[in-house]
Amino acid sequence: MRLTIINGSPRGIKSNSMLLLDRFVEGFTSTPGNTTEVHHLALKGGQEAATLAYSGAEAVLLAFPLYSDAMPSIVKAFIESLEPLQGKGGNPPMAFLIQCGFPEAFHLRTLERYLVRLTQRLGSRHLGTMLRGGVEGIRFMPPRMTRKLYAQMRQFGVEFGSTGAFDAKQLRKFSGRERFRGLGQVVLRLVIAGGIANSFWNNQLKRHGAYDKRYDAPY
Repeated sequence: MRLTIINGSPRGIKSNSMLLLDRFVEGFTSTPGNTTEVHHLALKGGQEAATLAYSGAEAVLLAFPLYSDAMPSIVKAFIESLEPLQGKGGNPPMAFLIQCGFPEAFHLRTLERYLVRLTQRLGSRHLGTMLRGGVEGIRFMPPRMTRKLYAQMRQFGVEFGSTGAFDAKQLRKFSGRERFRGLGQVVLRLVIAGGIANSFWNNQLKRHGAYDKRYDAPY
């Protein structure tokens, strides 16, 4: 199988999406005859190259992070570029990987339904959507904390490479916790109240000189 991978993360090659995709590709290409090509929408000319690659692809995997309960603008622009292909036959089947920093999978469910609808409008076959929360900090984590996640991604690649689609049962298992309930919800509230949940973002704001503006409401 020849798989066209489109990375929709604004961070491009250094993104969390790409960290996951690298492991997926390891598993996918372990099957003889499977090949991949990767396009980064964040690069100059990336959208045009990805749109052209899509039209001639055998199968497509589109990966991106959750941005404001939706998707990055570069992914929206890419999807809009596919409008001329709507209604035409022969559009490639599509699989998706969407990830976010939130630990609960329910944040991604609305977008998951949208992606199913997208494939329907394109007349394409939906091969499944991988959902994963709690991804934002993985590039800072020691190997012992990411070993299981990376192994799962590699196994998804192996299975996709041999069957051409994702197993629905494995997708549900991979998405992890749907919502925090009971004791987990209490612990989460304490973490938020103690400021631990915002420590990473506060450090980012300070790094870019925007910490004092964190409560601004320009709109």
